[in-house]
Amino acid sequence: HMEAIRPKADEFMAAVKKQHEDSVKHFFVISPLWRADLDKWGADPQKGRELSRLSDARSAIISAAQKHGMIHIDGLSLVPPFPEYFRDEYLHPNDTGFGLYALGVIKEMSKYDI
Repeated sequence: HMEAIRPKADEFMAAVKKQHEDSVKHFFVISPLWRADLDKWGADPQKGRELSRLSDARSAIISAAQKHGMIHIDGLSLVPPFPEYFRDEYLHPNDTGFGLYALGVIKEMSKYDI
């Protein structure tokens, strides 16, 4: 259930930070990537609930990261929203998509003294 996501994300971020706070200078959290079927979900009431869940999960992840002083990297900005960058054309990046993903993460992380 969605009401469980926010406290679970918070617990997870707190545990990661506590476990690694002495050895890590910055914590980075990447929120979920684009997926091609988001528009289709909005047209189907049953799947529309899934869209809400994904959006809520994304929000919970971002909020928990911010609460614990972690740096959010927006997954939606890493791989352009075009099927040709995804192995299955909607969710899992292909080699080019992962290359863009990696470059985006490196670009964002390089803004910090790491």
